[in-house]
Amino acid sequence: MKSEEVTFKSGVSDELKSLIRG
Repeated sequence: MKSEEVTFKSGVSDELKSLIRG
């Protein structure tokens, strides 16, 4: 995996978590 892909996926997961909490 590219470092960019890891950063993108981690960022998306963070957004999903915040949406679920909200």
